[in-house]
This record gives sequence, C-alpha cells and structure tokens, in this order.
Amino acid sequence: MYQILLHLTDEWEVKGVEVKEPDELYVDIEFVSSKWKDPETGASCSLYDHREERLWRHLDTMQYKTYIRCKVPRVQLPSGKVITIEVPWADVIERHTYLLEKKVIDTLLCTKNQTKAAHLLRLSFNKIHRIMELAVKSGLERRDLGDTVKNISIDEKAFKRGSRTCGITVLSDSDNNCVLNVIEGRTKSRTCGKQLMNETFIPEQKENIETVCTDMWEAYINSVREILPNAKSRTCGNKFHLVKYLNQAVDKVRRQEVKKQHELKQTRYLWLKDKLNLTEKQRIKFDAIKEAYYETSKAWRVKENFRDISFHQPRESRMCGTLFIRWYNDALKSQLKPIIEVAEMFNRHMNGIINAMVCGRNNGKAERINGNIQELKVNARGYRNVQNFRNAILFFNGKLNLYTQGSG
Repeated sequence: MYQILLHLTDEWEVKGVEVKEPDELYVDIEFVSSKWKDPETGASCSLYDHREERLWRHLDTMQYKTYIRCKVPRVQLPSGKVITIEVPWADVIERHTYLLEKKVIDTLLCTKNQTKAAHLLRLSFNKIHRIMELAVKSGLERRDLGDTVKNISIDEKAFKRGSRTCGITVLSDSDNNCVLNVIEGRTKSRTCGKQLMNETFIPEQKENIETVCTDMWEAYINSVREILPNAKSRTCGNKFHLVKYLNQAVDKVRRQEVKKQHELKQTRYLWLKDKLNLTEKQRIKFDAIKEAYYETSKAWRVKENFRDISFHQPRESRMCGTLFIRWYNDALKSQLKPIIEVAEMFNRHMNGIINAMVCGRNNGKAERINGNIQELKVNARGYRNVQNFRNAILFFNGKLNLYTQGSG
C-alpha cells in the first residue's frame, strides 16, 4: 500500500511498517538497486555507502503520526566525488515530505494562521513557519513577471507601534491585485529607491511601468523619477491619502470650534465617515448640523467638493486642471487655516493629483491589500520580526506558486 501511495520507483522499496503506540507509525524504505544514474550527466554510478538513518515527517495515517525512515545511500561519481542521492519523497535538506508540505500550505491558505495550522496538523509552530518560509522563497524564485506589470502602487504599513514604532513599504501590482515586494523602512534608499525596485524588477521591466500610485511623500516621488523612466510623468496621487489629509484638517477645525459650539461634541465621526455609511440615527443628527453655519461645516464641504471632482471617472487633462484650480481657490477662500495648509500641499503636488484624475487610478486595491495585511497581523497577534511579517504578506497576498516541484 505504501509503495503505491508514495509513488516509489523500482529503485526504492518499502521493507516494513512499524507502529509505536500510542500514535506513531514508521515506514521503512530501502534503495534496492546497485546502480544510480546521475540526472545531470546520465553516467551510471556505483553505491559507495549509506548515511545514518533519517526521518521525514509525512501525512498522518488515520490517527497515527507517520514518519518515513531510510538510510540514504551515497554514490561515487566518475570524477571520484562522493555525493548523497536525492530521495523522491522530500528535499535533500528538509525533514518533511513534499506531500506534507502541500498539506501545510493548503491548511495555511484556509486558516491564515500558523498556530491554528500547527494545531490541526499536529506539527510544531517552527515546522509550519519553516514550510511557509520555503514556499515564499521558492515562489519568488519561480515567479516571472515578464512584461505584465505596468501599473504599480507603493504604500506603507506600520509594523510595530509605541516606543519601537517602525514601518514597512509594500509594492503591489495594481492590475493583478497582488504584492510584489515588501521591505522594512520608509526612507528613500529602502522604499521606492534602488533596493526595492532592483529586487523586484529587471531593467526591461522597469521600462514597461507606466504609472505609480503613491502618497505625496517626496522620497517616494523622487525615487520614482530616478529609477522608473517611463513613469516619471505619470506618478499619481493616492486618493485615500489625499482624503485622509482633508479629514485630518476637518477634525482640526472641529476641535478648535467645539470649545465654543457645544453642539459639535461627540460628532467627530459624523464628519469623517462616508455619508453612505452613516446609520439612520447618525444621518438624522448629521442632517441637523451640517447646514448650520459652523466652520466645521464649511471645512466638510471643501472636503466633499474635492471628493466630487476627483477619481470618479477619467477626464481630459485640461478639464482636470480647471476643476482642481477652482477647488483650490475655493479652499483658500474658506479662510480656515488647517484647510488652507492642506490645499497648499495639494497645490505643490498638483501634477500627481491631476495624473490620478486623468487616468482614474488610485490605491484602492492597495488599500484592500493593506486591509488583508492588517488582518494577518491581528490573527497572528503580531510578528517577531519584519522578515516573518514579510513572508506572511507574500505567502497570502503575493499570488505565488507556493508548491515545490515535488509537492505541486
């Protein structure tokens, strides 16, 4: 039965099965041929000796944890070099089988949690983590982006908060909705600079990139101009960051005004939430105050006017410029300092905002990926280091071929 289940060739033979109570089962395999053909040269090699006995964890047999047990032979090549032959059920270095690896990957994709996967499969957390790490590494090695990546997004995500606050930068493919790379930090050299782009793209692929959607941080924009030649004039502002800046300005106005207008107490989220997401009770309360002559109402209308003119549908460049300048002048006329500061910042990055309005691109898909990343962090209750976090992000959001050749 195990000879069939393990798909063993004629050179390998199951010599016995040993059950050890309460829940372990060992399958003994032996290399029964006297010769071995080198897969690279095709030369026939004679047996030299056998290595010490090794164990590989395999799929469970009913309620029993199953292990493959074998003394792997070594052979002498025509050159005189002695090597250990490869076994068909596992990688030469690892101590788990290809089939178990596939089961672990499938379970992880379903649970999105390493601890739960380890509990379900009766494996150690370290074993689960090792398989995830190997899957990401081999998936990245096999990935061929070709000339398919034309529109990318760059976004940031907090890794740890508090006294040890640090962040990661996520590079994603806007069209295929997947993560391409993740690195630590938010400086020019370690985000959208040479390290990030050179790790992800070859020179020919860089030339194919047409648009880059990002926030208005200068280091992002300058790095794009330096490294991506065809995307220099198509750097697009990120709608979600732009609206975030305006929301912060509206809240600053409200916090200043609430000291005099007590009706504005406990209304913060009414001004920040999308109108369509308000509950019936919130909508009634908001309708009662938004038309009042509050400075907060004026700031809110400036924000909503910006949302109305931007990103809903692609427009001609001249029209987008006219609409933006009209909005900018109205924002200045509001005479609200927080709003004016944001409007001046938008004006300095007018080209990127207009580019986004013209091509209709935004970081919507990147923000959904950001939400998936946050879900991973919550489910795992944090990660020990950035590399572990990176592996998890690419495993679940990289659309990689995670299975090795033997397990896929």
